[in-house]
Amino acid sequence: MIYIIKTAQYNKEHEFVEAIKLGYTDNWEKRKQCYEEYCHNYIVLFTYDEGTLVDESRLKSYFKK
Repeated sequence: MIYIIKTAQYNKEHEFVEAIKLGYTDNWEKRKQCYEEYCHNYIVLFTYDEGTLVDESRLKSYFKK
């Protein structure tokens, strides 16, 4: 599963900034539990059940630009 979430975190300059995280997991419930525990302020923007690790890599390369 590919997921995209919006959250906020501190950057290197210790400023609180919004962040978009794109990732892959084969266990969404476990991954979501981690976000609920450590990133209380996250919003799920998108999930794609058929997404693969290769898809994640391609998307990260595309959006890195």
